[in-house]
Amino acid sequence: MNKKILTLLLVFFLASCSSVPLSSMVKLANFDQDDLIRIDPSQVRSKITLTAPAELETKTVKLVLKFEYSASNPQEYLFSLEPLWSKKISRDKWFEADELLHQYEFKIEQQSIKAFKKYQREFLKYGKPKKYHWTVYYYLKNRPIESNDIKLDLELKFSEKDEYFYLLKGAVVDIE
Repeated sequence: MNKKILTLLLVFFLASCSSVPLSSMVKLANFDQDDLIRIDPSQVRSKITLTAPAELETKTVKLVLKFEYSASNPQEYLFSLEPLWSKKISRDKWFEADELLHQYEFKIEQQSIKAFKKYQREFLKYGKPKKYHWTVYYYLKNRPIESNDIKLDLELKFSEKDEYFYLLKGAVVDIE
């Protein structure tokens, strides 16, 4: 078999086993400091979807941007998010019972918008980061018993006109 085809199949196999979709890996792999500087923090949105009965504690959700620079330790910046809406939805499953979900959308709160803009202005003095890492910190308000799996989708978009992209899709959350 051709080496290129074998490599492509291996990449698709590894991506399908991951909670991070391949399209998101590609989008974030091309992300650079120019992209960061162009972000309007007032338009950044995050969407979190959890399987019921789990619910989020919406007052403590934070957008996290972590950088790794070659000459120093990783730096992490936290931006508080405020909820825009939440709703219960049902996801159709082919061979199983429909799945009840809790879905939430957030935006960066006003005080954190100021901090984000300040960071954008000071960003270049640190040099070009080796790696960027975006995530969202959250806490569960209502947790199911340990035997129930919680599945999590975590989505992000940098502009209201953009489509969401997944940071995590179908990730299983451990309950301890």
